Amino acid sequence: MSEQKPKILIADDEQLFVQLMEATLKDEYDLHFAFNSDETLEKANRIVPDLILLDVVMAPQSGFDVCHALKNERRTRDIPILFVTSSTTMKDEVRGLEMGAVDYITKPVSPPIVKARVRNHMELKKYKDKLERIAEEDVLTGLATRRRFEDVLQSEWRRCWRQEAPLSIAMMDIDFFKPFNDNYGHGAGDDCLRKVGAALSGEVKRAADLVARYGGEEFVCVMPETDLDGAIAFGHAMRKAIVELKIKHEHSDVTHFVTMSIGVATVVPVEGIDPFDLVRRADEKLYDAKKAGRNRVEAAVFEKTEQ
Repeated sequence: MSEQKPKILIADDEQLFVQLMEATLKDEYDLHFAFNSDETLEKANRIVPDLILLDVVMAPQSGFDVCHALKNERRTRDIPILFVTSSTTMKDEVRGLEMGAVDYITKPVSPPIVKARVRNHMELKKYKDKLERIAEEDVLTGLATRRRFEDVLQSEWRRCWRQEAPLSIAMMDIDFFKPFNDNYGHGAGDDCLRKVGAALSGEVKRAADLVARYGGEEFVCVMPETDLDGAIAFGHAMRKAIVELKIKHEHSDVTHFVTMSIGVATVVPVEGIDPFDLVRRADEKLYDAKKAGRNRVEAAVFEKTEQ
């Protein structure tokens, strides 16, 4: 199978420029075109290109407005934008760069220069994407990192707020993990964490749900559009999945196998509640699960009055 070409969105209402860019870039890239600001925003969100060539003079919104909108959406904020304009004033160039554009190309353009700049920015994006994948994936378990979880949590919080939909969090902790590490060694501890991570990941059936390693032996799951009953059921499925691993743990006060305690909290996002208030509530229920004997799920609906 041939390698997929990087995608470029060319957003410009000038037909001759579009034709020139098509002739210049079509051999190396998968090209998409937009001829006004609304179409640019729609296509950028739908196809998520690897790079956008964006005309400053657009309608009904300017290229600057389009850039601002793209940089304020999680899905599109990291797409490199190369502004294209007939203006040669430094003021416009500075404005574009300050808004987050990576480069500025003035018309009339030189095809070899455009090709070279596009290639350079594609290489930079490839390197940046690799670094971000490393930062967002836990090396030991392969799960998302805490940083990735917090990013997704805030994004899903805003989405559930707009849709008036419930959002649930499950905080999970391996029971008596310290004595496990102390008695079996850190190698066995790492192996245990890998197996637990794989088991938790195996219970995730929806693309919107995310399981992450929160730190040490603690894990977390964000479940958008999931009410309390659904989150509790999911929590029990995850707890059962860990029990069924039957990882030997003779130093646990619960049983002779590794178990997990889980705290669940659910809220319909509204003004006055922070997404991390929901995390703290789930963490409180995790504490309740431990206090009640561990290897169990404790849950609650988070109320605004609890703050």
